[in-house]
Amino acid sequence: MLISEQIASHIAIFKSAVSDSLSSSYKRTWNRCLRNGGPPQEPDYVADLSLDWVSDFAKLLQIILHTKFSIGITGVFCHQKPLADYGSSPSPEIGDLLIVLEYREQGLKPLFNSLLLQAKSSTSSSFTIGSGDLHQLKLYEEWPKFRYKRAAMMNGQTRDIHPKCPNSGGKFLLVDPSYIHWADLPGHFPYGCAVPNRSIVLSREFADELIQFLTFNSGKAISDRNSITEDWSRMIWDLLDITKGKVAKRSRSGLAKGFDRQTAAATDGFYRFEGESGNGYFGSLQGGRSNDGNDYSSDDGGGVSTIYVEISEREIE
Repeated sequence: MLISEQIASHIAIFKSAVSDSLSSSYKRTWNRCLRNGGPPQEPDYVADLSLDWVSDFAKLLQIILHTKFSIGITGVFCHQKPLADYGSSPSPEIGDLLIVLEYREQGLKPLFNSLLLQAKSSTSSSFTIGSGDLHQLKLYEEWPKFRYKRAAMMNGQTRDIHPKCPNSGGKFLLVDPSYIHWADLPGHFPYGCAVPNRSIVLSREFADELIQFLTFNSGKAISDRNSITEDWSRMIWDLLDITKGKVAKRSRSGLAKGFDRQTAAATDGFYRFEGESGNGYFGSLQGGRSNDGNDYSSDDGGGVSTIYVEISEREIE
């Protein structure tokens, strides 16, 4: 795979740069939240990753891939999330952050990769999931058959994901709330990933997870939406559709009414809002600006914050 070759030839500097960009995202979140009344919570970190950090990531990808690929990244932030109703009380949220890669090489069909993350805050690299979060763990660990709830037009539809065990496409995103005290010191990083289990153990730095995701060595490959044969792929496309029609606000992150919930970053470094780029799956985003002052926590639809990455091999001139 051509992208694997390109990334491998720059792996050390790329890893360092991605790690630095994630550290900057974390610190930016802290500074923004303190200005707005308090330390950040999990949705505030996700808000920065899906809105501001995507621009940094696009620039880094451009540096190492621009000679052979064009790059586009769209980030969308949603606070209220759809639920998976499998009979538990309460029903768990499906995820906090969805990352999707659409990868194209000349003359070949596009390939798609997916990574669905549930954020967990902990100062320790190993901890036990509390009893209040076991319903969420069961979803990612066993994938019981579920019905969509608080999922707008998908409400009541069922999905039955196989196999009934943890998979590489659904992981926990570990957020270290104490990193602010150790930022920029060697051996410390703000975000990590872990395999779903009652006993959580940090398995990989998030920067490494992202790099492996780009080369299909992490995440879970999905079908093109026109050739879906199993429910993991169907769920990922469902979530993209649901998110397309969702608006949100997050006051602690400074995202009040009127904020741009979409940031599109293209190869040329021009950052466009409200889907003006026409680039990516979210080019026809609905309700791009939360400008009516409503409290969206009470509506019947949620969306998963999403980072949609497009990497396409350039045509040979």
